[in-house]
Amino acid sequence: MGWNRDGRSQVMSNAGKIPTGVWNNTEVEFEMPLSVKEGKWQFWVRKSENDSDAQSKLLVSNKVIIEVASRFTYYPTATDSSLERQIKKIKRFLFL
Repeated sequence: MGWNRDGRSQVMSNAGKIPTGVWNNTEVEFEMPLSVKEGKWQFWVRKSENDSDAQSKLLVSNKVIIEVASRFTYYPTATDSSLERQIKKIKRFLFL
């Protein structure tokens, strides 16, 4: 991905701009806002062609589809039975 030296590079979704944390030559970390609902979402990256030139054009990556699941699919709620809690622990182990 390269670095985000000029601060113009962004992770985008069909919900808008996604806040990023770490952005370096090997990884980009981003947080899913609570406003993003369950379902399939498209994500892509807008990146400066040249980080040292603030006037360089923004390049757009391919779009990828990510399925966003409710946290309650994998983490128990206060009203879950003991069996439901165990099933969610197994799901976390297998899928996360």
